[in-house]
Amino acid sequence: MTIDDALLWLNDRLGKNVTVWVAAERDEIDRAVVSTQGELRHWCHDNGVPRALGCDEMRGLYLVGGRAALDLSNVHVLEVSTHPHVPKHLIVRLDENATLNVIEQEDGSAA
Repeated sequence: MTIDDALLWLNDRLGKNVTVWVAAERDEIDRAVVSTQGELRHWCHDNGVPRALGCDEMRGLYLVGGRAALDLSNVHVLEVSTHPHVPKHLIVRLDENATLNVIEQEDGSAA
């Protein structure tokens, strides 16, 4: 997968509840450094309607529950994938020891 695939993955989940966390690996154990959860929205849209002309539909800030935002538009990453057994789990390897994880909640609510 590429960053463009990750942006498409996020765009396909607009309006869904997600949990997002950054994990740092230490001694072969991933530890969550920061996390948030809530409805995934794109800054460019307000209830599905573009806020401005020329809004890029996939690039730019994705808002999570009104408390946090993420932007993968210009991030250089080592790898982008989905979990082999959980396709609703996006994994973005930021460097050798850090990953950004986004998982769509199965029941439609943030856990």
